Amino acid sequence: FECELCGRRFSDAANLNRHQKTHLEDERKRPHMCDVCGKRFSESSNLVAHKRIHLDDYMECRPYVCETCGKRFTHLANLRAHEKTHLR
Repeated sequence: FECELCGRRFSDAANLNRHQKTHLEDERKRPHMCDVCGKRFSESSNLVAHKRIHLDDYMECRPYVCETCGKRFTHLANLRAHEKTHLR
């Protein structure tokens, strides 16, 4: 018997049902969930602060920015190729 939410396995349905209640309690205590990684927070302000981690990761791995539209790229060559689309 496997939990559909977290993948944890149980030997019988009773243990699975008991475990699944912990997910419901967690959702009630921490209703604000990150749409990127699934981490949950009790306060929306904590979720907002957490989301900056994902934004920083995104910005760090895509350092090249198109000055025309703001799209970001991992490689300079990709940015240069993209910039040509604005000239058409």
